[in-house]
Formats: sequence, structure tokens, C-alpha cells
Amino acid sequence: MVKEAVFPFVRFPGIDIALSPEMKSTGEVMGLDLSAGIAYLKTQVAAGNTLPVGGNVFVGFRDIDKEAAIPLCKALVNLGFSLYATRGTSTTLYNAGIKANAVFRISRGRPHLIDLMNEHLIQWIINTPETGAESKVDEIQMRAQAVSHGIPITTTLDGMSAAIEGLKALKDMGGRMEICSLQEYHRHVKKLKLV
Repeated sequence: MVKEAVFPFVRFPGIDIALSPEMKSTGEVMGLDLSAGIAYLKTQVAAGNTLPVGGNVFVGFRDIDKEAAIPLCKALVNLGFSLYATRGTSTTLYNAGIKANAVFRISRGRPHLIDLMNEHLIQWIINTPETGAESKVDEIQMRAQAVSHGIPITTTLDGMSAAIEGLKALKDMGGRMEICSLQEYHRHVKKLKLV
């Protein structure tokens, strides 16, 4: 079982979707499955953040996440995704033998991520937020545009890992998620012997 908070970002176009202490969710959704990855995917669908099963993914990682992101990016490529990345992330991936199409940071030139979104070339954004004024400005624009274009965005390596696990399981299941009642899942749970 996986739970996910739901926020009404689509109702406020142009605002930053980065969470702050004063924000409140409008509810929660629950994904239930025998596979933790599929349960995670179900929460994303229910929360309005449906992840694609293929296409182009923009990846951008803060420096401390780049090495840990390498095997996750390899897994995305193995699932059939094509990667786009800013120079720093693209260089890290290239050095690890992973092909990524390099684009400029939003504040440093074109073509950049917003151009790609406007051309409908990006289906998913995975970005771990950085510190620094320039990064913050770029990320606010990126997240606001992602919401207005209906592009799902993942902001943690844990979320990326859970999504990949779910996409692998979904592929193994022929691309179909099962929806079952609680009673149907309960039948598969090991029974306790009470003495």
C-alpha cells in the first residue's frame, strides 16, 4: 500500500509547485497492489500525475544526486525512454555510457526545457531541486510550465526509483494494472494462526 497527498496545483496556473510548510493537501489517495511499484503507479494516476510508459524524459539532478541517479537513468533507457538533460547531468550520464540529449538551462540559452515542453517533446520531468538563486528561478519556471502542460514531475530519487520499479512491473504484466477490491487483496495475505 502506498499513500500520496493530492495538491490542487492545476487550479492555480503559473504558481510554483514546490511544497512549503504552510501548504495543505486537498486529500490523499491510496494505491494498493501486491507489487509496491504498481501501488506507487496507482497513486500517481489517482493524484493526477500519470507517468508515461515511454517517450522522452528530462532529467536534471543536483550534484549530490548525480552518481546515485546513474543506475536509475540506465533503467529508464532500458525501459525505452530517451533522455534529455542539462549540461552537468548530461556530462555525468555521458561519462557513465548513457546517451542523453543536452539542452541549456532555462536561464542560460536555448533550446531549453520550456522550449521542449512547448514543442510537446517531453513526457516526464525528473528533477531534484538545487540550491542557489539561478537554479531556483529556473526550477520555478520549469515546474509551473510542467503543470500547465500536464507533464508529470518527479522531484526525488526515491520517487524515481519507485516509478521505475512500477514501470518494470507494469511491462511484465503486459501494460495492464489490475484493480481489485480490498477483499480480493485480503485473500492473498498470509493468515495468522491464533492459538
